[in-house]
Amino acid sequence: MADSDLRDYDIHAQDVRKDAECVWARMRAEPALVHGEKYGGFYFAAKFKDMRETLLKHGIFASGSGITLPEAFNRSRHIPAEIDPPLHKGYRAIMQRTLTADKINSMQPAVRDIVLELLDRFKQAQRVDFFSAFARPLPVYVMLHFLGLAREDGAMIDNLVVELHTEVATGRITGGAKKLTEYAESVVDRREASPAQLNDDFVSTIVKGEIDGRPLTRDEKVNMVRQVLIGAFDTTSLTIAAGVWWLAQHPQDAQRLRDNPALMNTASEEIVRFASASTYLRRTVTQDFELGGTALRPGDKVLMCFGAANRDPSVFADPDKLVLDRSPNPHLGFGLGLHRCVGSHLAKLQLQVAFTELLNRYAQFQLDPQGQIEFSSGLGQGIIALPLIFGPARC
Repeated sequence: MADSDLRDYDIHAQDVRKDAECVWARMRAEPALVHGEKYGGFYFAAKFKDMRETLLKHGIFASGSGITLPEAFNRSRHIPAEIDPPLHKGYRAIMQRTLTADKINSMQPAVRDIVLELLDRFKQAQRVDFFSAFARPLPVYVMLHFLGLAREDGAMIDNLVVELHTEVATGRITGGAKKLTEYAESVVDRREASPAQLNDDFVSTIVKGEIDGRPLTRDEKVNMVRQVLIGAFDTTSLTIAAGVWWLAQHPQDAQRLRDNPALMNTASEEIVRFASASTYLRRTVTQDFELGGTALRPGDKVLMCFGAANRDPSVFADPDKLVLDRSPNPHLGFGLGLHRCVGSHLAKLQLQVAFTELLNRYAQFQLDPQGQIEFSSGLGQGIIALPLIFGPARC
C-alpha cells in the first residue's frame, strides 16, 4: 500500500474491513503517525504504545468535542463518553452503580434464558445466518432486560442505532439520531411520571442521579440513557460473531472450551482483543505534544485504531490468531483509563454465556461455503453476516 493510499484510507468505505490487518500493519510500520486527508484531516494512532498514551493522557487527548469521525453534527454529546474531567467522574460514578461485577453477575440466569431462547429458534435448521439469528439480537434483548424496557421495542431501537451510524458516516440526516433521542426521552419521562416505580435499576438510578450536589437535568438523563442504547448493541454483537467465525474454522479450539470451561474467562478477553469491535474512536489534541514521532498541535484530531493496536506484534505474539489462553493479555478492547468501557462486565457475561451454551448445544459447526460473509464499515467494524452450517443440536 502506497503512502497516498494510507492518507486516503476511509474507515467508512464499503468493505474496508476486509484485509484491514494489512493496512494496520502498514500504519504501524511508519516511523511517524500517518496523516489521513479525509474528514478535515486527522492522524492515525496505530501502534499499541501510541494508543495507550492517547487513552491515558486524557488532559492532552480530549473527548469533550466528540469521539466520532467525522464529528457528529446533529446531536448532543454522549454522557459520559464525550465528557472530559472533572465532570466525567461524577457521571461515570452514577452509571457504574448498576454495572458493577456483582450486580451484573446476578443477571446470569436472565442472560442464559435469552441465549437458550435464541438457540431454540433455529434448533431445527441446518443453515443459519448466525449474526442475524443470534449475535445481533442477543445484546439487544439483554439490554432491554437490563433497562426494564419492552422486548417489542428491540427491532425499532436496533434500526435507529443503524440509522445513527449512517448519519455519522455520510452526514445525511435520516432522522435516526432524533428518533433515538426521542425514545430515550420517553424512557426517562415515563419513569419520572411514576415515582413508585423508582428502584435501584439503571434507569431509576439515572432519574434519581445527582452530580456535584445537584439533580441531573433532563438532557443529561436522556443523553446517559441514549449512550447505553448506542453502546450496548454493536460491539457485543460484532465480538460474538468474530469469536464464532474463528471457532467454526478451528474446531480444536471449540473442543478445548468444551473440555475446559475454566478457559472461558481468558478466552472471552482474547475474543474481545481479536474482534476489536470498537475499531476506531477520535480524540482532539488540547496542547502541543509529540506522539509517535509526530508533533501535534491544539485542535489536531487523532483517530485511535483499536484494531491495529490490539494486533501489534511488539505486544502480542501471533496477533492475528485467537489464542484461548493468551496471558498476559493487555488488550485495549475495552479501552483504558477514565473512559474504559463502563459496560465491560455485562459484555463479558454475554460472551461467556453465549459461547458456553452454543458449544454445549452443538458438537460441530462450520462456515457455509454457499454463504457470503459480510463486514460493516465505520467506527465499529466486524462481521455482520455469518452463514454457518450446524450439526444436529443436542437435546
